[in-house]
Amino acid sequence: DFSDLAERPLEMLEQARDGVLFLHDVADLNKMEQKGLLLILSKLEKHTARLVCATGKALLQKVEAGAFDAALFQSLSNVTLAVPKLSEHREDVPELARQMLAKWVESGECPPRRFSEEALEYLRNHHWPGNLPQLGNVVKTLALTALAEEITAQEAGQVLAQFNPEAPAEKGLLALD
Repeated sequence: DFSDLAERPLEMLEQARDGVLFLHDVADLNKMEQKGLLLILSKLEKHTARLVCATGKALLQKVEAGAFDAALFQSLSNVTLAVPKLSEHREDVPELARQMLAKWVESGECPPRRFSEEALEYLRNHHWPGNLPQLGNVVKTLALTALAEEITAQEAGQVLAQFNPEAPAEKGLLALD
């Protein structure tokens, strides 16, 4: 909730003292929240805090359209890091999926589970238009709905089909019902 940026920006900064304040999708900030963020930026050093912001939207276009403060954009653009799409690093998908699943199992939020090699290959070959959040949702769904300890490629395909039911089975791995 970004409302604290507009209503209590200095409280947020105080809570982040000697640490990191992370703001997701800053492109969605309204004008008052943007002003609060500008105030926070001016006082970061005093509070020995760091600010990390993320967005999946083109901020420059929002600035040009007048929807995002140009001074704030310049301040946030000091150091930028482009995160590649998951589909550009498919080789990482199996390890990411294993780590996500391990987190769910260790937290006790699902029974013990593991991926079959075929399921990991199926996940690796998916396009992942929703990037890491989509992978996380798929892994969580599989962790909670798999019928056995080992998650199969068929189960992975069925869950992925829920996200895009019109898409044909990828790479001919499965014929989904």
